[in-house]
Amino acid sequence: MYDSIEDHYCYKGTTVLKNRQNLRTQQALDRFELAITAQRATEALPLGKLNETRSIFSDSPLYFTPWP
Repeated sequence: MYDSIEDHYCYKGTTVLKNRQNLRTQQALDRFELAITAQRATEALPLGKLNETRSIFSDSPLYFTPWP
């Protein structure tokens, strides 16, 4: 977490990054990140070569690009 006054990457009036789950408190986001990371750790690694267009984060359910 970091301090910011107005950051278009964060929900207005918070320092919580915008996310696909629409979690607006740091505590809720932390709990979700812990749960999804634990789940992901039980899954097999993807087959094939990873590169900038195909990474382990490419199907992340958590974050999205907040700009159009």
